[in-house]
Amino acid sequence: MRYKMLIFWVLFFVIVIVSMELSKGFENKILALGDRVRIFFIVNTQGISDWYERHFEQAKMIETLKHKVTDYDRVVLQNIALQNSNAELNAILATQNFPSTPQIYLSYMTSYVRMGEYDRVWLSLDTQTQQNLKESKLYGLVRNGIALGIARYRNGRLQGFFNGAPECSYGVFIGANKALGILDGTSKTKNNQYANVNYIPKWVDIKIGDEVYTNGLDGIFIANIAVGKVVNIYESHNYLQADIQTYAHNQESGYMWVINSGFENADFAD
Repeated sequence: MRYKMLIFWVLFFVIVIVSMELSKGFENKILALGDRVRIFFIVNTQGISDWYERHFEQAKMIETLKHKVTDYDRVVLQNIALQNSNAELNAILATQNFPSTPQIYLSYMTSYVRMGEYDRVWLSLDTQTQQNLKESKLYGLVRNGIALGIARYRNGRLQGFFNGAPECSYGVFIGANKALGILDGTSKTKNNQYANVNYIPKWVDIKIGDEVYTNGLDGIFIANIAVGKVVNIYESHNYLQADIQTYAHNQESGYMWVINSGFENADFAD
């Protein structure tokens, strides 16, 4: 009887162990199947999501391209209209002997005219460009979009006069109201770092901080080239004067652009 009970318990434990192993195997199979199902849904869901995004992104892109094509067509037509207007204006200017466009030449500073005077320099040009220059005519000097001063072609040489030099005078606009004035190299300021703008009408409102640009009315520069900023304003006889902190410095060297507006130089007031 004792042996029968022992055999019973041994068989019982064997059955339990076998059942547990079978359960583990079945559980592993169930888990593996669940993993495959989850992976299947994840992959296919991502694929559907990607397809959805691609479809609608393509639709958006097509719509955007349609707008761009429409805008491009509009720009092309506007450009044609501008070209037509430009051609008509050039034809009118040609009949009046007006220049159609300004000429711009590249020059190079070779040396100062006199040692210790940094507001006068000699400029070199190629031979072909020199043939286009007129004797004693004034030209604008520009570098990096900033007015440096003026240049005069005389006796086969081009001499530059930077802002502040007595020979350097040209017309400017001041501020949003475009007050007229003349950057006057003959008028000295209390601070040698500033340039003077003279003959500003009193009835036009200007203020400290106003931007100063070339006005292109002097036959020297084209309009709207940056010159500097107003730092001081005071009355002088029947006009206003302003001290200008110029953006250019007299130590400028190297390459600079020579502007030929194509118009005759204006006479400045004495």
